[in-house]
Amino acid sequence: MGLDIVEYIMAVEEAFELALPHDRLGVVRSPRDLADLVAEFVAGAESGPCLSQRAFYQLRRAMLNRTDVPRRAIRPEAVLEDLLPTATASEFWVAICADLELPRPLELRGRRDGLLAFLGSGPNTFGEAVNELMMRYPGRLLRAGEGWTTAQIHSVLAPLLDREQGLSPGSYSLDASYVHDLHMD
Repeated sequence: MGLDIVEYIMAVEEAFELALPHDRLGVVRSPRDLADLVAEFVAGAESGPCLSQRAFYQLRRAMLNRTDVPRRAIRPEAVLEDLLPTATASEFWVAICADLELPRPLELRGRRDGLLAFLGSGPNTFGEAVNELMMRYPGRLLRAGEGWTTAQIHSVLAPLLDREQGLSPGSYSLDASYVHDLHMD
């Protein structure tokens, strides 16, 4: 198993807050294989909520509690710089993440060309922050007693793979080989 795959699996383990057994990882050859393995180690469910929708509403609620931004201004395309108070954006963001009970806040890397940036060259819109929340802390979006559906697992794995490997969303199938089709080493 190459470094690209190992780094991706580590991101998946962190997102789902679990440790996959190393002896089982040798059979993981595709996104479907990894989703099936994750499903063995998380509580399952027949149906469940849309995680991106739940992330949007939770993040919006936390932001409304901390800022004077009108509710209708918090939309997926809204630029975070326009939503957070300029002088204290970092403090507000840390407080918002704390309200969501995240183990660590989504990282603000400071202002760059007038935009707030998270993780690398990452999101600067509210919608992109929602996606980051969904990828980094998906388990925080489930309520007590809710389990994971196959669709929810895939909704976390696919954007993580896209981000980790620089892939275009939807440019591969669930059965694509990590090594042969996605050129991960």
